[in-house]
Amino acid sequence: MKQNKNGLYLILLGVGIGFVITSLLSTLFTKPKYVEYSEEEIIQKARDLGMVSLKEKIEKNEKNEKKEINNSKKDTTEEVINKEKDIKNNYIKFTINPGDTSDIIVKNLHSKGIVEDKEKLSQMIIGKNLQRKFQRGTYTVSKDMSYEQLISILTQINY
Repeated sequence: MKQNKNGLYLILLGVGIGFVITSLLSTLFTKPKYVEYSEEEIIQKARDLGMVSLKEKIEKNEKNEKKEINNSKKDTTEEVINKEKDIKNNYIKFTINPGDTSDIIVKNLHSKGIVEDKEKLSQMIIGKNLQRKFQRGTYTVSKDMSYEQLISILTQINY
């Protein structure tokens, strides 16, 4: 019994000494590789990695600001045109808030004039088991949509 304990002790001692000697030799004889880079090489590597100089960034920002000013003028006229088209096409923005139940959603749709028959829509929602499937957010819906299309948009489930 004592021989087994001594043998195990000696094996563990030998393994420990081996680890110590190996780590000492590896720290003494490994030479780190030093490379001298010129300033041009450093700049080139930085550009390859996606870095941009300050001057280039400022020039891009100035160009983007000019484009944004031109685009904003176009956008405002386009927004006015789009609003007029939405009014003509009977599109209405409808918002589902967090915590709204299907009954609240149906009542809100009815109050905005999107839905004429609340009971029919409620029965369709219950029949398809979609009471808890409505996704919160703001939607643009039309008065001309069928109830299936309306449910598909508000639940984001395609039929």
